[in-house]
Amino acid sequence: RAPTSDLALELKHMGIMEPEEMLFRYDQVYSLERAATEEAEWIAKGDQLLNRAQRLQGFTSLMFQVRRIQHKMAVTTGVNRIVQTLAGNGGDFVTNAARLADMGLDGATSARIKKYITNGTIQMKNGEVHKLNLDKWDPEDMESMTASLNRFVDQQVQRAMIGESNTLFRKNGITALFMHLKSFPLLAIEKQFVRNARLADDETMGMFMYGLAMGAAAYSVKQTVNGNTDRLNLVDISKGAFNMSNLTGWMPMFIDPTAF
Repeated sequence: RAPTSDLALELKHMGIMEPEEMLFRYDQVYSLERAATEEAEWIAKGDQLLNRAQRLQGFTSLMFQVRRIQHKMAVTTGVNRIVQTLAGNGGDFVTNAARLADMGLDGATSARIKKYITNGTIQMKNGEVHKLNLDKWDPEDMESMTASLNRFVDQQVQRAMIGESNTLFRKNGITALFMHLKSFPLLAIEKQFVRNARLADDETMGMFMYGLAMGAAAYSVKQTVNGNTDRLNLVDISKGAFNMSNLTGWMPMFIDPTAF
């Protein structure tokens, strides 16, 4: 609601809230690692054209705009959940230190960050974070907080970090054209299912139920728009919800021959 607030500007300045389409510019080729043959040059030009078209589609389809909103929501939510937990205000992670540790905030790191709450460096208003004042933090603590927020956001919006996605799927336009619908659910296996299954807490169960609810809503809207109202029965909606849930959507894909 306040993109120019002190907290939003602070997080953007620290590189936590940068739009993804500005970070990854696959439409710009800086080096061409191909043999200098006519065929290779033709493939390279086609590859670059696809990347440019994909970027244009991201704006015209409003995908980039929606992703920016999701990113901002995830960042500000993550900040508040972490600080409220460390402040003892009943944050979501207060009963499960494993979730904080999974974000990189182990006991020692959490204790160091908590001191910025008690000494007033982190400013609160109406129970929510107003400003972190990261410029007053110890550089090591600031780096830990920044890394943890990025890790939290990357999981919430399911953005692949280094080593979590196949480079071929992301950088080769022709391959991405045919495989991008598969690479996203494949990423969900480790990003959503495995990480939450390992923690297996109340939040995992809540996320599972919420994912099914959102999947059912998305499936129902899709079938209504397409005029397939005959598919809006309990069995089909349940199957659609399971197929579109962030935690379970990859399972049906594995029995799809085109997945391989």
